Amino acid sequence: RENIAAENCFAEFSAMVKSGCNVIFTAGDEFEDYAIQAAQENPEVDFWHYGGQSHVDIRPENFHTYAIDTSQQRYLAGIVAGHKLNELFENEIAAKSNLKPGYVAELPDADSISDYTAFYIGAKSVCDFVTMDVHFTGTVEDEFAELASAKVLTAAGCTLITQQSVLNTAASVCEENGVFFIGNSCL
Repeated sequence: RENIAAENCFAEFSAMVKSGCNVIFTAGDEFEDYAIQAAQENPEVDFWHYGGQSHVDIRPENFHTYAIDTSQQRYLAGIVAGHKLNELFENEIAAKSNLKPGYVAELPDADSISDYTAFYIGAKSVCDFVTMDVHFTGTVEDEFAELASAKVLTAAGCTLITQQSVLNTAASVCEENGVFFIGNSCL
């Protein structure tokens, strides 16, 4: 099922169980509490939730979490960014002091920190003069928050921008402001 509002997901979980599903995967922090509730009411069904913020003590035995390791992909994107910065410097398009990437991060949690650190290390591995600005949206996959963060980074003089989320809002800000964009889609 796709495009389910958080307030409707418990009903969707119940419908899935009634239709015979015995393993249900969820994605999105806004679904977690509902998935835990559905798991408590349906102990014969395994619920797998992407991420997971709740404390392990309140999770029923049939509620599990999973995640993908995005840091390797972010590292590679950082290498691409570093090569672009080198190209801009070598072609005398900009001075070293005017070349820096910006990273639109979501929440100041371990996932975000790992991702932007991997991106920075990737860029630094091929571009020794790189520095980077990070701006947090404070939320997950919010177009308006991402738009605001991308605008902050362009105003701060970032030469190129990447983002943690799978949204394209930062890309549109880059296009409007003549700033390079490095995609980070991992899904």
